[in-house]
Amino acid sequence: VNTPQYCDVLCYSIPEHPTWMIGVEVSDDGKYCLISIEEGCDPLNRLYYVDLTRIQGKMANFAKQ
Repeated sequence: VNTPQYCDVLCYSIPEHPTWMIGVEVSDDGKYCLISIEEGCDPLNRLYYVDLTRIQGKMANFAKQ
């Protein structure tokens, strides 16, 4: 907040699928990072989650774990 976008940390990307739309939110209890992925208007979606209590504050490269 209050910093330029270039200061943001990239925590997830899928460069091989440029048309996919990615949404991210944190669960109400703050324990999970929820990543939803959609492509166009198709009724098929993907949902991934990261247990934030297990990554010890490090978001880098969690998609590979």
